Amino acid sequence: MSFFLYTPCDAGLSALVCDDCSAGETARIRAVAFVKKRVLAGAPDLSDPLVWKAWILNEDAVVVPNVRGAYDGSTEVVAEGYGSQLNRVTGLTHVVEYFQLMRCENVAAYNKIKRNRDLVFFFRTENSLWHSLNAVKVFPQMPVELDMGKEIELKVTVEWSHPDLPECIVPPPGVFDDCAALAALLEEDEQSPLE
Repeated sequence: MSFFLYTPCDAGLSALVCDDCSAGETARIRAVAFVKKRVLAGAPDLSDPLVWKAWILNEDAVVVPNVRGAYDGSTEVVAEGYGSQLNRVTGLTHVVEYFQLMRCENVAAYNKIKRNRDLVFFFRTENSLWHSLNAVKVFPQMPVELDMGKEIELKVTVEWSHPDLPECIVPPPGVFDDCAALAALLEEDEQSPLE
């Protein structure tokens, strides 16, 4: 006995939000984070600052406020098609490049991040936090230019593959704002929701 199982490709569409009144989101990556993928099991509330505090204190996350960066928006991965289809999109590759002022204390941390193959990535724009959804490859560089008037910056390239665009999340208050806000959050004596 044989049978034929057909699965249609045209799944239902989600409604898009149309808002003529909002100002929109301005560009530039302003802060980033690297998180161990295993702590995302169980779908923790990514907008809760106490979740992030627990991750940071347990060395499961590193947050880097005050960066300057850009996201390439993704590039399609194309493979040869079948039947009458010339080619087909099989996935997306994503690249973020950001800069941070060089501090010798950060070199060891970036070397560890570079070697870790199980980190996911978050980046904050003006009002949104974006999640890579997959493990990332991190390539930190420290170019030193000839111009003595220029500051040394760490240049960090983050790459990942995922068939979808990054997930958009409301940023947790105080985590991605700046170094002072993050330090204040880490010093607060509150019970973690993960304990």
